[in-house]
Amino acid sequence: MVKRKLGFGALLEELEQEEEVYIPRSYIVCPACKDEIRSDECPQKEDEKIFCSCGNLELGCIEGDGHPCRIGSKSGFTTVKYKTVYPKFIDKNI
Repeated sequence: MVKRKLGFGALLEELEQEEEVYIPRSYIVCPACKDEIRSDECPQKEDEKIFCSCGNLELGCIEGDGHPCRIGSKSGFTTVKYKTVYPKFIDKNI
C-alpha cells in the first residue's frame, strides 16, 4: 500500500519540488536601431558573437574561472562593443 499525503502537507511538498524559473529583466539596448537584447540571449562561448540589426553593437563572451555571470548561465562575462552610439543597459520590472 502506498501512502499519500493529503491537504496542506501535500501542497507544500509539491511546491518544494517545483523548479525556479529565471525571468530575465536586464536588457542591452542599441539607441541607434532600438534593438533590445535580453541578458539570457547573450553569447555564452568565446567564439560566439551577436549583433544588433544596425551593426552598432557586438555582444560576445569572455570565459571565466567557473563563476557564472548570470543566473542559470555558464561561466563567463558578457562583452559589449559599440561602433558609434554607446549602448543603454536597462532593467524592466516584470
